[in-house]
Amino acid sequence: MSRDDDLDYDYDAGGRVLWGRVAIFGVALLFTFVLGRACASGVPEEDLEEANRQVQEYVEDNEQLRQELEALSGGAPPTDPAAGEEGETAEGTADDGTAEEPTSDTTASAEGTQTYTVQANDNLRSIAQEFYGDGNRHDLISEANGIDSDNVLQVGQELEIPPCPDC
Repeated sequence: MSRDDDLDYDYDAGGRVLWGRVAIFGVALLFTFVLGRACASGVPEEDLEEANRQVQEYVEDNEQLRQELEALSGGAPPTDPAAGEEGETAEGTADDGTAEEPTSDTTASAEGTQTYTVQANDNLRSIAQEFYGDGNRHDLISEANGIDSDNVLQVGQELEIPPCPDC
C-alpha cells in the first residue's frame, strides 16, 4: 500500500472551496459598500461653509498670535489693531513693516567700561563678539558682572562691558 492511497484528498475540490469563499466574501464586501454609499448622507452646504469660515478665523488668529510671539521674543512687532486696517503698524516699526533699529543700548563711562542692555537672543558669546570681535572673550564680561558663563541672560538685564585689555 502506498502512502498516496491512504490519503483521500481531492486537491481540485479544495481549491474550488477556497475560491468559493473568496467570491462570497467579495460579494458581501461589494454589497456592504453599495449599501453604505446609498445610506450615507452628505454634509449640508451651509455647515461646510460655516466650518470653512471658522477655519479661516483660526488661521488668522494663529498668525496674529505668532506675530505677537515674535515681537515678544525680539522679532518684528505685531501690527497694532487700533491703528486701522490700512496696514499701519505699532510703534517701533518702519512704514514698510520692518522693525526699526533699536536706539543705543550701550552707554560708555569715563573709565572705558560700557553698559549694555541685553536684547532677545543675546548670550555672552554674541555680546563678546560684538564688543571685542571675539566670542571667546565672554569671560571678561562674566567676570565683570559676577555671573557664570552658563547663566541665562534676561532681556533688559544690564551688563557692564569692561574694556578689552589685549585688544
